Amino acid sequence: MRINLHISIICAQVLALALPSVASALSVSATGNLAHARSGATTSMMSDGRVLIAGGLSTPTTTSSIEIYDPASGAFSGGPFLSLNEPRSAAIAVTLPTGQVLIAGGRENVGSESTLRSAELFDPVSQQASETGMLGSRRQRATATLLADGRVLICGGFDSGDGGGVNGDPGVGGLASAEIYSPLSGMFSPTGSMSTPREQATAVLLADGRVLVIGGYDASNGVNLQTSEIYDPDSGQFSQVATMPGGGRSGATATLLTNGKVLIAGGYNGNYLASALIYSPDSNTYTPTASMGTARSQAGAVLLPSGKVLLVGGQSARFSATSLIESYDPVTQTFANEGNLASARGSASVSMLPDGRILVAGGYVPPPDNNHGGTILASAEILKQPLATATPLAHSMTTPRADASSSILLDGRILVAGGRNGSNVLASAELFSDLLDTFTATGSLATPRELASSALMPDGSVVLVGGRDASGAALASAERFNPLTSSFSTNSASLWHARYSAGKALLANGQLLVAGGRDANGPLASAEIFDGHTGMFRIAGSLATARSESSTVLLADGSVLVAGGLGTGGVLASAERFDPGSRSFTPTAGSLGTARRGAMTALLPNGKVLIAGGYNAASVALASAELYDPLSDTFSATGNLTGARADGSIMVMPDGVVMLVGGRGATGTPLATSEIYDPASGAFLAGPALSNARSRPIVALTSFGRALVAGGEGTAGTLASAGTILRSAFATTFTGQRPSFSVSASMLPLPAALILDGEGLRGSHRLQSIAGSEGSSGGTASTASNGPLLRLQRIDNQQVIHQAPDGTLPWTDLQFTTPTLARHDAFDPASRMAGAYRVYIGVNGVESNAAYVSLYWIEDEIFAAGFQVGD
Repeated sequence: MRINLHISIICAQVLALALPSVASALSVSATGNLAHARSGATTSMMSDGRVLIAGGLSTPTTTSSIEIYDPASGAFSGGPFLSLNEPRSAAIAVTLPTGQVLIAGGRENVGSESTLRSAELFDPVSQQASETGMLGSRRQRATATLLADGRVLICGGFDSGDGGGVNGDPGVGGLASAEIYSPLSGMFSPTGSMSTPREQATAVLLADGRVLVIGGYDASNGVNLQTSEIYDPDSGQFSQVATMPGGGRSGATATLLTNGKVLIAGGYNGNYLASALIYSPDSNTYTPTASMGTARSQAGAVLLPSGKVLLVGGQSARFSATSLIESYDPVTQTFANEGNLASARGSASVSMLPDGRILVAGGYVPPPDNNHGGTILASAEILKQPLATATPLAHSMTTPRADASSSILLDGRILVAGGRNGSNVLASAELFSDLLDTFTATGSLATPRELASSALMPDGSVVLVGGRDASGAALASAERFNPLTSSFSTNSASLWHARYSAGKALLANGQLLVAGGRDANGPLASAEIFDGHTGMFRIAGSLATARSESSTVLLADGSVLVAGGLGTGGVLASAERFDPGSRSFTPTAGSLGTARRGAMTALLPNGKVLIAGGYNAASVALASAELYDPLSDTFSATGNLTGARADGSIMVMPDGVVMLVGGRGATGTPLATSEIYDPASGAFLAGPALSNARSRPIVALTSFGRALVAGGEGTAGTLASAGTILRSAFATTFTGQRPSFSVSASMLPLPAALILDGEGLRGSHRLQSIAGSEGSSGGTASTASNGPLLRLQRIDNQQVIHQAPDGTLPWTDLQFTTPTLARHDAFDPASRMAGAYRVYIGVNGVESNAAYVSLYWIEDEIFAAGFQVGD
């Protein structure tokens, strides 16, 4: 079964209100080093959000090694079994619609230099490289461009022969020929030739699907070329276009701007160039624009979500590389200084990561003079912009409330129900609209309740279980909110044991686990499972230790961690794990390093669990944090918070960064601060200041990628005020169009595939545009961020999952299709747990607003009748 996600573009005026422009400074920090120093490696953004860096010049020769950078861990992984079939540098590399990476040609320097015809495919799932068809011609320093139909165009390059010495083939030198690689056949076939041999040229896919090939070096005549040509995929032929003013250039960067024009920056023509040009496909003309602050060739270029282009590093003179980072603004047509790399470098691997950060790895530093050798680098750096400031909302909640239940609905609205206002426990509920930035009252609960356990069920309803009423008594009742009628109905069955402050987790089969909590007699060890189909509660195995206010989270393998909390004898350091198959709890091999209750808990993209802050046995807020590793079943310390924090709220942003908001500090007073945890570095950094100090606030992710912060307890009582925080300045400065889609059917039985239909799925929004943004970074490979990255994020445990496209179907600017998603299997990467998911797609860091889809089992036909509460 398949589902279509139809694109609907939200008006620019509304987006302008939702996404205010906020200026920010670029920061540079170190990240994990490459195991092998390398320059001129192939670089590819894979469909799971990791970066493949393969081959290149190393020490002392060309390498066949592969390393993969994981943004979640901030580290490169490699090893003897992660390798190309043969060493190569100056090769071409393109991520195909299948999710595999094509790596072809290049040169091998092992004793003598030889140019290669061979090609291979790297599979990110098996992490193995396999042979594919051979190039028609040996070529290195060619260009490679992924066409709109999923084929790859390879143009020009240089053939230095087979390295066979006196009796070897000397090669033909510069190449004008071009060929096409078909992922369906796995074969290369010739296509029309260029008019001029050219190597180290720059190619960019235009918005109309044609390919512009710019400049380069003609080895036969020893000249850098002023000419450029356009390849038409329909005719398979090249035609010459305008000549660049100011002389020829090779090793330049070329980037397709959001207005459809092309920025060509820097390069080499006997001198290193700082000049830049703009090519207009409509008028077929080059126009000079402002010059860069420094000359550079073999630099990195990245199109930012703001529409600006970031230029990184490069060789700036015969004996020097530059560390300067500059941005080009198409509106003002000027370059601006954005800071410096820690290490000057050219020919580096430069990639925009899914979270908008930019990875700069490896590269080359020229020698200081003729008497010294150059240096190949293994170091890597991360460029990022800080979080934007929090923005107060003009509209407050209809009622001040804290300790309320909140959940995002499948239509993007956020339900806030119950809680308390001072000592008054509430039955009222309200809905927040991300589009209008307003709260409106909705149907009320039958029973006022606070500290209830709530969850968005796979059928789209929201269930609230237990809690505490106005008299302080624990409740056994449950209610469900139906978004179609905007009303609550009392569930026909009650809990077996009344409870509040319980742990809860939506299991892989779509049922809700409610564990522990407390009643009038203290903490509970009992656990129950709520079945949304029948509306019934079933007894599950008991916890090994009675506990409330625990850290409870669904893990990536479908089991549930329950850690810490308040026990009958005080605050706990013990932890246990629930197995849904046996419905039993087992103590974990390790315990928390610090006993804590009420900690802020989040599942990280790397599968580990962050447990931060909370209260110790003396009810003093903690600044320490720990990580739980499901593989070793143990806990370990991570970086400390910027300050002690308890009774705060936590969320995993769509990019995988964790935000902690509000709470109470070491003195017990409410906090107006937030902080950011970076899983890659293990460090906490100060985040945006809140407009109001608040503890126990309501926090939820909105469809626009903002964090809604509302209510809570302030210094003068319960709050109704609300505000939002944007994840990064990349998002705040984006003013163009973005993919934005809604789900036409919110519930989807497994197995099924997701189909995204619309425009902008490869970054294009121009009329008659079919291609999307893709460009060269000045080397031999396409920009490593040009593919669409589809990301699913579970609503409940906030697990972030990158989803590859269907390998048998090409993605275009108009359509992206996933493989068939099966029911949950811990060992199957294509499987999914039952539950509700946010759906995002991003290209070149420009991310869509969220759509929502709910997955459930195929045999659950009861869902077809709508929302059911059972008998």
